[in-house]
Amino acid sequence: MMIEPEYITAICTAAYVAMTLVIIMQNRKDRKSTQSQFEELNRPNVILYLVFDRGLIVIRIHNVGNRLANEICITTDKTIEGEFGNLHPEENLKLLTESNFELGPGTYWDLIICRPDQLPTIKPSSIDFKIEYEYEYIRNNKSVKIESIQTIHFDSYFWSRRPENELVPTLKSIEKAIKDCNKKK
Repeated sequence: MMIEPEYITAICTAAYVAMTLVIIMQNRKDRKSTQSQFEELNRPNVILYLVFDRGLIVIRIHNVGNRLANEICITTDKTIEGEFGNLHPEENLKLLTESNFELGPGTYWDLIICRPDQLPTIKPSSIDFKIEYEYEYIRNNKSVKIESIQTIHFDSYFWSRRPENELVPTLKSIEKAIKDCNKKK
């Protein structure tokens, strides 16, 4: 029994069509994956974190993404209580939650909370912040909304920070090492 050449050609053509369809479907999956990665890498990313800056403890609102974040709205259901002297973080927090603003790529705003010695008096020890913002998607100029919840832990700041009394001797030893290097030249 011999197979006719026309049947062999038909079988080869069907296999070729099937493989072409598999390749087309795989390319669509890859394109969708690439587009989602591109969108994820080219969007704003607004985060909150605690910082020691110019002698004060501040909550830094930072756009670490590479696109402009529009209509940023930060809300919380808690208030800050503690012994703050002439600083009023509860008023600053209220102003923050009542306003919308925008942040360019790599820029930040600081919300003054307290001096370092007042940090242990803050109640509650952590606050959840809901962050909502939007940006214009590059390809079709549609507005994309992003929502996240971030927690600031006021009590964790002390274990993550190096005490100042250890910092001064370290800086002096670095200064001495630099002077020794300069003398050798």
